[in-house]
Amino acid sequence: MNEYQKYQQYALDILDGTIPSCSTIKQACKRFLDLFDRYEFRPEMVDRVIDFISHIKHYQGKSAGKPFILEPWQVWIVSNIFGFYKDDGIRLIREAVIEVTRKNGKTALASAIALYCLLADGEAGAEVDFMANSVKQAHIAFDMSKYFSGNLDPKHKHIQVLRDSLKHDKSRSLMQVLATDKAGLDGYNSSLTILDECHAMATSALYDVMKSSQGFREQPLTILITTAGDDTDLWYYQKRTTSLDILSGLKEDDGQFVCIYSLDKDDDIHDEDTWIKACPNLGITVTKSYLRDRVKEADNDVQAKKEVLVKQFNMWQEDGLDSWIPEVVIRDHSDNIEWSMYNEKVSWCGIDLSSVSDLTAATFLCKDNNIYYFKTLYWLPEATLLDEQNGRRYKQWHNEGYLNITPGNVCDYDYILGCLLKRQEEGMILDAISYDSYNATQFAINATAQGLPMKPYSQALANFNRPTKEFQRLLYQSRVVIDNNPITRWCFANATLKEDWNDNVKPVKRAGQNKLSDKKIDGCITCVESLGGYLESNTAKFEMADLTV
Repeated sequence: MNEYQKYQQYALDILDGTIPSCSTIKQACKRFLDLFDRYEFRPEMVDRVIDFISHIKHYQGKSAGKPFILEPWQVWIVSNIFGFYKDDGIRLIREAVIEVTRKNGKTALASAIALYCLLADGEAGAEVDFMANSVKQAHIAFDMSKYFSGNLDPKHKHIQVLRDSLKHDKSRSLMQVLATDKAGLDGYNSSLTILDECHAMATSALYDVMKSSQGFREQPLTILITTAGDDTDLWYYQKRTTSLDILSGLKEDDGQFVCIYSLDKDDDIHDEDTWIKACPNLGITVTKSYLRDRVKEADNDVQAKKEVLVKQFNMWQEDGLDSWIPEVVIRDHSDNIEWSMYNEKVSWCGIDLSSVSDLTAATFLCKDNNIYYFKTLYWLPEATLLDEQNGRRYKQWHNEGYLNITPGNVCDYDYILGCLLKRQEEGMILDAISYDSYNATQFAINATAQGLPMKPYSQALANFNRPTKEFQRLLYQSRVVIDNNPITRWCFANATLKEDWNDNVKPVKRAGQNKLSDKKIDGCITCVESLGGYLESNTAKFEMADLTV
């Protein structure tokens, strides 16, 4: 046994199949083990947290009066958060995203960690903040910490207990309750922020303020704990999407720990062997008899089924139910594509010009060794960053370099034309640029005058049928690589198929809980258009002729 065996055992059991798990937990466990090769692991710091929590006693249900002994999956979480250190001696993990179903003890674990960070983390003047969508929700975790504190200081000699706060005078530390419906937005200096049930928060306003308040802390920590939800237009879902990209390796951020317990997409909720994937405390705080009853409810009541899938199995229900291609499939076929891939290669472009102030996309397709590469550029007028529904994600994507911002409040077609010309000047051989002729006449005239091969592309269902079906076929044959761009993944997640009586299909916006216009599919459309341009080209005709010989 190596010196870290007891901290690694849960991850090893997940990866060798001893413990059934979903794909995201497998990714998280592999990521955890990989960190041992790049960072110092301090087992004594993990043991310090585990030992502290063991002095806490439960106060509810059958465990009341018993010490809080962490289960293997909880030891793994604590090891992730508190075990790794950078070369400068500072703790690695700054943020933890913990998504798990109800009754699995996630709030109790977060409350115990909060008490540790208040009293024993070595942070003078610590500030531990519980935040949620309402005071009532924020109090759930805080009240647990308050009750736990009574185990450690039953006579309240050291910990002052107030209705909405705990104070530890010796270290000048404070724990308090905050909420989006009550709290102000200034004056905080958080060392630990715990956000509870963040899937329900309408905006990220308080989260953003609390993150910025941690700027003077040497090793700040933010913990997000939640179950799944049913509204993918709220801010947390974008946060979750970024976390999934980190797990998949599409984004790098060793400072973020992510664990998402859920059934996999194709799992049957009647298969009891899969339940532990979503319920790591199965048989401890969640009983199989309880889940059986909930599954029966789902079978007998359509309305109940959605809640059971969300709250008992952590399966997001608004997202992707009617998506053309599941988000996980797009993510699995995404990778970084450099522009050098297109040098001296014949390429095809599909462009979707916004009418006035919306998103504009252009996808460039080239083939190499029978693999189809799709790379998309996006543009947005500066004023649209203030958009109420999508403004936050637009700002983030712009800051990350995925979205180009043009000045003013309308789409700058000249700027976009310059970008297309630049691609050609740098060595791309454009065979055709397929575009929707609606509202693009002048752009097409200007582009043609500059030598670009513009080609009108009908938006009719029948015209999209072949490239739509071909794109899907190539994708599932693993012959498609989509550039690593979260905007493209978002566009595909927002797309469903429209079908006519002749079985012709085309991607269209799927309806959501908010305004239909807030969901964009431009990058999805331009991927299909670029493939449509290729399929109509002489190159494709010659290649297909060779295949029939």
